[in-house]
Amino acid sequence: MSSINDWSTTAANNATSDNIINWQEGQLPSTVNNSARAMMQRVKEYISDIGAVNAIGGTANAITMTATSPFSAYSDGLRITFRAANNNTGAVTLNANTVGAKAIRKVTASGEIDVVAGDIIAGQPYEVVYFGSLNSSTGGWLLVNPSKSGLSAWEQIGPTIDMTGATNLQWNNLSLYRKLRLSLEFYATTAGGQPFFRVSSNNGSTFDNGASDYNFSLLTSVAATVTGAGQASTSYVPGFASLFSSAIQADVKVEISDFNKSSPTFFNIVTQGPHSSGVIAKYFIWAFRNQSAAHNSFQFALTNASTFSSGFAVLEGVRG
Repeated sequence: MSSINDWSTTAANNATSDNIINWQEGQLPSTVNNSARAMMQRVKEYISDIGAVNAIGGTANAITMTATSPFSAYSDGLRITFRAANNNTGAVTLNANTVGAKAIRKVTASGEIDVVAGDIIAGQPYEVVYFGSLNSSTGGWLLVNPSKSGLSAWEQIGPTIDMTGATNLQWNNLSLYRKLRLSLEFYATTAGGQPFFRVSSNNGSTFDNGASDYNFSLLTSVAATVTGAGQASTSYVPGFASLFSSAIQADVKVEISDFNKSSPTFFNIVTQGPHSSGVIAKYFIWAFRNQSAAHNSFQFALTNASTFSSGFAVLEGVRG
C-alpha cells in the first residue's frame, strides 16, 4: 500500500505514485475532488506519525508501533515520533508496521552506537529517522533527541560481588564502556599479597602486566612516611601493599577513563586504610597505561596466593 513516503520530488512522477491519488493527464473531472481529499488524508497521516499520537507496544527495549501512514517498507528519511511507555535499560529496537525490528542508534563523539540505558524515558516523545546506512549498513533508526540522562549515566555492571575467599575479581565484555568506576571494601589476611589492577584487550585471555605497560605515581597522602608507593619499578599496577599493614585492610575507589578507546587509559585511585605505623592513611594515586589500545576486560587481584577474607566490590560504567 502507498503512503506519503512514495511521493516523488519530481512532479511528473506523481501521476500514479500513490494508489489512492490520481493526478494523471486528462483525468476525469469527477476524480479531482477525490484526489484532493486523499492528499489531505496523506498529510494528516504524516502529521500523526511525527506528532507522537500513535500507540506503541512491545517492551522497553523492543518497541512495536503501528504508524498512521500505511508504509510496507522502510526508506531513507522515514520519520516517526513516538511517546515512550518505559525507560529503556539497554539497546533498543523499533518494529514499525511489522516491517521488521531495526536498532535505534545514536551518534556520539566516538561514532554511531546503540542507545544506552537512560536514553529513552517513559512519557517523553522521541523522534527517529530511518537510514539504511546505519548499524553497519543493516539499517536502523537514528534517535534525534536522546535524553540527557543516557549521555553520561553511570550504570552498575553485574551484581555486587562478595569478595570472601577470592584471589581476584574480573569483568569481561566491557567494550561498550568508556569509563569504569570500581568501589572496593576488603580485608586480605595473607601477608605479602599485593593488590593490583590490570586491563585486557582480548576479554581476559592475557592481561597487561608490569611497569613497562604503565606509569603511575603517588600524588599526595596524609601519612608522614610512605615507601614504595606507586613507583614504576613495581611489577604490578598500581601496587600499594606497602601503604598498609601486612594484613591489608582498605577502602579503595578506582575510576578509569578512555577504557574502550584506542588511546592511553587513565586511572585515578583513592585508597584509605591503616598504615603500618598504625595511623589511618589516605592516598591519591594517578596512573596511565602507556600503550594505546581499546580494552574490554578489567581485573583486580592479589599476588602471592593471598585471598580476601571479606569485602565487597561494585563496578559501574558509562557507555560511549
